[in-house]
Amino acid sequence: MKNFNLYTPKLYATSLELRCKSIQALLKQHADKLQWRGGERIMDIGCGLGDIVRRVILPMLPPDYTKLVCVDASTVMLNEAQNELKSFRNIEFLEMDFEADLDESLTGSFDRIFSTLCFMYLADQRKAFDNVFNLLAPGGDCFIMFLSTGIIFETYFQLAETPKWKEHLKHLREVYVFPYREDPDPERTLTDLLTSIGFKDVYVKKEDFFHLYPNVEKLTENIKTMLDFPNSMTNKEREELLEDQIKTAISFNVVEGCRDESKPLLRPRHETLTVYAKRP
Repeated sequence: MKNFNLYTPKLYATSLELRCKSIQALLKQHADKLQWRGGERIMDIGCGLGDIVRRVILPMLPPDYTKLVCVDASTVMLNEAQNELKSFRNIEFLEMDFEADLDESLTGSFDRIFSTLCFMYLADQRKAFDNVFNLLAPGGDCFIMFLSTGIIFETYFQLAETPKWKEHLKHLREVYVFPYREDPDPERTLTDLLTSIGFKDVYVKKEDFFHLYPNVEKLTENIKTMLDFPNSMTNKEREELLEDQIKTAISFNVVEGCRDESKPLLRPRHETLTVYAKRP
């Protein structure tokens, strides 16, 4: 069972630059799908600290939006989001496990649903997208962005296959689900899933987001933001795992200052999945 309250907000906040950069790039690229009518009721699933809501989502909302409901499974994160967004109007906060049944009072309550860097942690993808469908009002749509993999996650995934770390990391994917990492055609898988639920105008795009870490210090900082997972490692073993993750990332050739220009960059680096779909 994932415990999102294990996030440390202060550490997670250090990843804002990368999160913001990737989400802004995706929104800019797919801006044609985000037409506004005015008066929208909006939900953001997996709002985290509220920092992306403040810097990316709020600036693009029409001035007459009716409400924005920020949802997260973590009480700790929601508390931080409330503080981050306390000066903005028409914002509500809701703690919700998005793989659980919905409160029926929420059915059909939203015109647009956003989610950024959240759905990769959800094992029951059908339930999650079912919930999105049921939350939307007729004619409402969703715009969901998440990763199929990424540099830091690959350091975990690849070390988990080594004899040294296999036992320590055997529960890793219980938290770092990443359901489309091994899927050869996630665009087709997601399109079929959303269509079977009842969505129309389904659009799914897989893209490679280019990113280099400026130095080992920034890489280390970002690794430390990651959510914990079930394990019995000692502090010494955790420190050694971090060292091996740094070495692995350097071997991917994605850290400035440690790059070997004669060698290729890791592929995949950050693979994003962008989903747009509408409820009839």
